[in-house]
Amino acid sequence: MTYKLFVFKKRGNWILEYAKCYLVYGAGAIVTSVLTIILVENIGIKFWVSQGISIGIVACLSYIAHKKFTFK
Repeated sequence: MTYKLFVFKKRGNWILEYAKCYLVYGAGAIVTSVLTIILVENIGIKFWVSQGISIGIVACLSYIAHKKFTFK
């Protein structure tokens, strides 16, 4: 609700937007996990560093997904 009201300042069907939020968050969780595994096992970056990199990338992608998909 805070994204809807304060970040994107949208009014509308909050139930549909709420469902879309969970789709974006679910995809983000999967991407974070896969990217962390790739960075640790294939590139050899330490786990905590790779997790920080993954979270940073997914946070940016999540913002774009919310802007273009959830709250368009």
